[in-house]
Amino acid sequence: AHHYMYGPHRLKYPLIRVGERGEGKWRRATWDEALELIAEKVIDTIRNHAPDCISVYSPGPSVAPVSFAAGHRFAHLIGGHAHTYFDWYGDH
Repeated sequence: AHHYMYGPHRLKYPLIRVGERGEGKWRRATWDEALELIAEKVIDTIRNHAPDCISVYSPGPSVAPVSFAAGHRFAHLIGGHAHTYFDWYGDH
């Protein structure tokens, strides 16, 4: 697992796609820019579709309890739904 964290291809800052999907064209963004873009997309989805169109994927509670709680709390506050890798397999 340390190869993922310290590998030469790991991401250290946000990237925003500038080309078509699949082209592999990206530009570096600031954290503020990336978070603002995400917030705009969440608000747009809530306004133009429905809050339950938003799905928040968080780690399992035994792996990262704070991230788990934060993801589920965010989903609850906006009216979305949350799931973990347990739900991915559908048998838990």
